[in-house]
Amino acid sequence: MLKRKAGALIASLLLVVSSSVFAAPIANSYKSVAHITSLGPGSNACPAGQIPVAVSGNGIDMLGHFALTEELCADPLSGAFTGSFEITHPRENSYSGDFSGTFFPSGDVLEVHATWRITHGAGIFSNMIGAGTTKGIATVVNGGPGPGTIVLDGSISILAP
Repeated sequence: MLKRKAGALIASLLLVVSSSVFAAPIANSYKSVAHITSLGPGSNACPAGQIPVAVSGNGIDMLGHFALTEELCADPLSGAFTGSFEITHPRENSYSGDFSGTFFPSGDVLEVHATWRITHGAGIFSNMIGAGTTKGIATVVNGGPGPGTIVLDGSISILAP
């Protein structure tokens, strides 16, 4: 009798544990390539000594084609920058977040290293979270960053509502 109760208790615990494990969101690998097509004066209020920059471009990820917009503040002495991004897919489906990183100049090329974090989503991405890294290369135009390509690598999850 005791053996039967213990077996039933273990089976019940396994059912509860397995149910909660499968209810958790599964992180998916996220990879994206974005082409920066436009850089110009930004509208951010940046700290003293930093320059506001607006960035736009387009790209593709596993979810399809998207438009990219960024607003950042860049320190021209250190190459460090911080900002926010929005990736917009068709039909008003978008996600956005924050990033920070550094430009590393090398002749006529700027190498870019950054980290990013998704903080908001809309449409089918309304419950998206994620984070990752960015690496890229931009050309130098008039002493500053110009057009280039960035590769985003990380993980995302879409939580149940």
